[in-house]
Amino acid sequence: MKLIWILAALFLVACGDDSSSPAGGSDTGFDVVEADAGGDAAMQAEPALLDCADNTTEYAFLGTVFEDTDDRADSEYAQTAGPGLADVPVQVTTSDAVFSGTTCADGTFRVRSGISPFFVDVQPANRVTSVNDTKFLGPALASGKLNMVVFGDSIPVYGPTPWFPNVLREKFVNFGGVELDNIAVPGSRSIDWVPGSTYFETRLLPTLVDTDLIIFSLGGNDLQDFASSLDAESIAARIGELAPLVAEIEVNLALIIAKIHEVAPNADVVWILYPNYATSDYWGALLGNYQSAGITLLRNQLNSVRRVMAEEDIVMVDILEATADEDLNVLLSDALHLSVIGHQYYAAEIFKTLGGVETDAEIVVRGFAVSP
Repeated sequence: MKLIWILAALFLVACGDDSSSPAGGSDTGFDVVEADAGGDAAMQAEPALLDCADNTTEYAFLGTVFEDTDDRADSEYAQTAGPGLADVPVQVTTSDAVFSGTTCADGTFRVRSGISPFFVDVQPANRVTSVNDTKFLGPALASGKLNMVVFGDSIPVYGPTPWFPNVLREKFVNFGGVELDNIAVPGSRSIDWVPGSTYFETRLLPTLVDTDLIIFSLGGNDLQDFASSLDAESIAARIGELAPLVAEIEVNLALIIAKIHEVAPNADVVWILYPNYATSDYWGALLGNYQSAGITLLRNQLNSVRRVMAEEDIVMVDILEATADEDLNVLLSDALHLSVIGHQYYAAEIFKTLGGVETDAEIVVRGFAVSP
């Protein structure tokens, strides 16, 4: 019976109730010179996108736009490449100019070396099913001004600073002025942010005016509340409550996303999937010889959530797969929250998922699955 309770505890896949930690408020970014996003600057600068016949110029980015033939591209990490799609519009934004082009006959496009950082925006006519394509971030960066909101649980506002939203803001500063509102609340659940709730109406709603990018982390505290109410005597009788609870979380997230799109139709909505905490030493000490079983259990549950959330109109940051081969101990400051390195890692992964490339030290390879 103790083993069952321990495995159930693995569903504590988000921040705890760290109400003593400050929940960051409005944070305005640095003032920088805005990029000249077109006109003479774009015409005079050397093209960022390589000609399809150019086999000599070094490139920093290789992208492929392909058809999602099996409709299973839940994230960039969980997809199988299909036939390449030619003539898909692509836009590349640098700190100085904006460049436009299309994919080659095999569905690929390349961005030359020597211009990092830059931002890649694929603009297909059909939906991008690998949920790694933004719609409004590219134009915002090209304009030289970005408004960003972060909300949810304690992942964005707990642990050693700088927190990942602040680190992410500094990456975007390369493209212009950035305004950040980090309104996350430690310990909050999905139900606390649904439309009509106090947090949605008083904290989130006022920030949605003229917002370009909305990032949130939610869902784990709902599961924590359930697991913390279990004991060895009640777990067998209540384990059946878990599946309906997960479904309820997914419904709440869908309500939040739909209302945000209604209020802020010109903003990209980004949701962060949790890592497999069971792989960490913190959880290993709890599970002992059963850690392997716990890892499998939690991975299966998170994979299921990812498949459901991939149907939403969001960009998904798939931390589960991004950290699959990482030492999670380095990224955590405790059993649930991020370390300094962890906050840096999250910011880098979010920036990459949104289309950002920071360095040309090695070639970045990315795929974009498009619905048939």
